Amino acid sequence: VYYWKVQSLSRRSRRHVEKKILTFRGNKTFGMLPGLEPYSSYKLNVRVVNGKGEGPASPDKLFKTPEGVPSPPSFLKITNPTLDSLTLEWGLPTHPNGVLTSYILKFQP
Repeated sequence: VYYWKVQSLSRRSRRHVEKKILTFRGNKTFGMLPGLEPYSSYKLNVRVVNGKGEGPASPDKLFKTPEGVPSPPSFLKITNPTLDSLTLEWGLPTHPNGVLTSYILKFQP
């Protein structure tokens, strides 16, 4: 099985395509691909191997992985502290792994 990431769905940047190869020994007709990134688009194809070598590739299949948990905010800054309030600023997560819909602020005295 040859597979590669086409793009991240949360960032439109393209990068060098690194094809990965996974071999399943024996007469298997299914398997699991490890190391996929959330909220991304991938392509794959399958090739059969016998004693004479590797056969031609199947047609490429496109698939997308579901959203995942975002990474933490890239920074957190406290400004204008007073006796009863303060202002917070934070940065977008480095890896949103999906569409951000809100932020939850939790604090304790």
